[in-house]
Order: sequence, then structure tokens, then C-alpha cells
Amino acid sequence: MNLSKEQGDSHLEDLKWTPDRLAHGVLVKLQEVPFDVRLFKLVAPDGDIDWVITNDLAETVTAQVAEDSSDVRWQGEELHRGSKQLTGSEQCQGRAARAQRNHLACCYHA
Repeated sequence: MNLSKEQGDSHLEDLKWTPDRLAHGVLVKLQEVPFDVRLFKLVAPDGDIDWVITNDLAETVTAQVAEDSSDVRWQGEELHRGSKQLTGSEQCQGRAARAQRNHLACCYHA
């Protein structure tokens, strides 16, 4: 990732996280992404660090907004994973859309 064309590529460890950067994130350019993204460093009270990126470059996006959005996305991931595990839908061998749809319907009705 890089902060500007003049600086070139750098690593996350090289970034200096000021209070303003922690609150509002920092605009970065990732190597394989053709547009800028905003990077947030979310530090939990126990010291765990979550890295969140967004393509919403508005100044109104704060660390709290990024954290709330990340929490909602994570709930969706947990719901999807749980439904796959509990229904056995990941065992579907069907290739056609109709076969997959029928298999999922049977899993959810069971």
C-alpha cells in the first residue's frame, strides 16, 4: 500500500497512527485495487486490532461508522455460515441452478 506516489509502497507497521488518523482513517492505495480506499485501525479494549477498509471516501466516515458497518457485515457472515452448517446445504452436488434451489429448499424444510 502507499499513501502517495512520492512515498512508494510501505507496510502497515510503518504507518504512524495519530489520534486524527485513528478517528478518520487514512487514504491509501492498495497494489491490486484501481482506486483509493480508506483504512481504519480499530483497537479493542483488550488490545486486539481489526483492520477495516472502505471505498467510501467521505470525510463523514469515522472509525465508529466503520466499526458499526463491520459489525453488521460480520453478523451476516455468521448467519450465512450457521445456516450452511445446520442445514447441510454445503453438501449439495448439483451444478444446475434448479438442482441447487431444490436442494436448499429441502434443507430449509427439514
